[in-house]
Amino acid sequence: MKKNLYQIIVDDLSRDIHNGTLLPNTKIPTEQALAKQYQVSRITSKRALNDLETAGLIYRKQGSGSFVQPDQITTTASSAAIAASPAKNDILLIVIPTNNVSEHDALATALNLALQQTASTTICKLVLADKLLATITELKTDTLSVLLLGDHFDHDMIYQLYELNIFFFQVATIPDPLERPQLLLSTTTAIQDLLDNLPQTATQLYYCGLTSENNYSDQALKIDLLKLTRQHPEFKLHLLDTLTDLELNSELNNVLIFRDFYTLLTYRLQQSVVPSPPTYLVATTLTSAQQSLLKTFNFSTYAIDTDYLLKVILQSLTTFKKSATMVNNPIISAKKLTD
Repeated sequence: MKKNLYQIIVDDLSRDIHNGTLLPNTKIPTEQALAKQYQVSRITSKRALNDLETAGLIYRKQGSGSFVQPDQITTTASSAAIAASPAKNDILLIVIPTNNVSEHDALATALNLALQQTASTTICKLVLADKLLATITELKTDTLSVLLLGDHFDHDMIYQLYELNIFFFQVATIPDPLERPQLLLSTTTAIQDLLDNLPQTATQLYYCGLTSENNYSDQALKIDLLKLTRQHPEFKLHLLDTLTDLELNSELNNVLIFRDFYTLLTYRLQQSVVPSPPTYLVATTLTSAQQSLLKTFNFSTYAIDTDYLLKVILQSLTTFKKSATMVNNPIISAKKLTD
């Protein structure tokens, strides 16, 4: 798959930071300089710098520019291995919520494969949340780390991790009030972009919920939709829990918004021959196969690029472990996916 132009800039600068070409506190070229060097717009170069800042590779000083973040590991080894590697012979448990496996298993599998490719001395295990403490007891090792994928985990389990002094961090869509180490996945920017660019004829927005029970990230998206549509009084928002509540025709003033890929797929398979209203998917993550299928249906899609997300997670495994008291958790925003 051809790289986006901004991703080329991100990859080049990430490589130079990791291999020592750009040393800590070195000034990064400006948006204007990068735009000229790579023959892209300033919007593209700005996005690249924003992504580098989100990944913790650079920091910014108002009026001075962007600089390489201190404490980045610099070596001639490959940048992927640098970003990823916990200590040798570590065991990383990738934990998925027991009651919501399907939403996270694809990301967990992709992460497991990425870790195996970049850190072969790290043993990775996929674990359901209700089996985590038993698995920790069986392993009996002090070189253990835990990565939680999902929004809601039992508070007693979290307390046990603290009590056992086990390093962990969480990939979630909802900030934790206790300020535990988290990598936050956000759809707020994507929803704002979607609402700003809807067809002029659009007046009725139908948010189609999950066909199964709603989860925390689904509720967070509903709240974001309610907040952001207040800035667009021309739209009326309808929140639907299931597809059975969706009874509409192909009139141009209707717009459908989905959060879950499989709910959208079910809707597509149930469609009649009449043209579909403008349809959007706002997700956090999608597999490459899901993205390809969505393109054939001509649905507009907002999500986080999976390859980029994996890079940030791998980097965070190192960053969070170095700074267990970190409060300023990085945020990755979903963006409109293009060919």
